[in-house]
Amino acid sequence: RVVNVEMIMLDDKGEPESNNARYFYEQDIITIAPFKKSGIPMAINGGVIAHEYFHSVFERLFVKSYRSQSGGPPQQFEGLQFYNEIVLRSWNEGLADFYAYLYLQTADLFGNSVQYDVQMARKLDLPVDRLSTADELQQDLSFQMQGPKCTSGFCVAYQEGSKISRFLYTIWNRLDTDEQRWQFVQDLLIGLRKATESNFTASNTQQMDLRDLVPFIANQKWVHDSKSCEFLLRLMGETEILDQYSECSQKSVEAAP
Repeated sequence: RVVNVEMIMLDDKGEPESNNARYFYEQDIITIAPFKKSGIPMAINGGVIAHEYFHSVFERLFVKSYRSQSGGPPQQFEGLQFYNEIVLRSWNEGLADFYAYLYLQTADLFGNSVQYDVQMARKLDLPVDRLSTADELQQDLSFQMQGPKCTSGFCVAYQEGSKISRFLYTIWNRLDTDEQRWQFVQDLLIGLRKATESNFTASNTQQMDLRDLVPFIANQKWVHDSKSCEFLLRLMGETEILDQYSECSQKSVEAAP
């Protein structure tokens, strides 16, 4: 895979970018823009490279329905397909952050290669939080599309993705052995492939829910004791999901705030 360093990339306003990295599916390349701040350059930050590398894995699995968009006028991104793409983009970003953690083994994924607010927003050692419902996600998209900083709406995907990566980080760190941890990762990748076979795609004619993919990537083999069930409930925000986990029950889960 080609990695281009110090390459000119244009943002959604047509301006040259800096301090950013992207994966482009069509060319199968990772491109890193010029680095113009203090700190570790992105080109030598393993967390950044690992994150971008995982995008290639995700997008190859969802190649028939998913394309990573780099931005553009809001009118280009309306309708059900855009909404479903944001759901997939959230999972893409969250899983890429988790993969970066597997590479670095530190919860501070990007360090001072990114702005401080981004660094803190993407840290993994924070409490597991609830994924947005379909209605909440629609509202967030509508709000951010009107904002001056996130005209593409993809900021929402990073916010939701961080919830996913923190859940996976929490489950991973509760496993006892390296063998269990790597089996967890293998099962996660198998689950992603199964999701593509279950019409979990941006071209789906039904509105997707961020929570739809959870059972594919965290099955009851890994979510079964009272504590892991509690983290699951925190992520899902409703007890109905526990019906898919035979070892979980409302009685065994501490009430999530």
